[in-house]
Amino acid sequence: QRTAEAMMMKHIGELEHIMANLIQENKRLEQRLDSHGACLYILEQLDIPHQVSKTINEVVMDVVREVDEP
Repeated sequence: QRTAEAMMMKHIGELEHIMANLIQENKRLEQRLDSHGACLYILEQLDIPHQVSKTINEVVMDVVREVDEP
């Protein structure tokens, strides 16, 4: 019975070690996700499609003005 208890305690220790590693990995992944979420928020705030459209419109209007000028 002592051998069985010793084996069980060994396995419990191994499982605790595995769980501690999994918890650390989970924290690391959560930090990465938070970081990427912050980057995504910044990109959404930049509204790049609108900025591109606005810039194209400005360039086209400048060209039209230059063509219309004598």
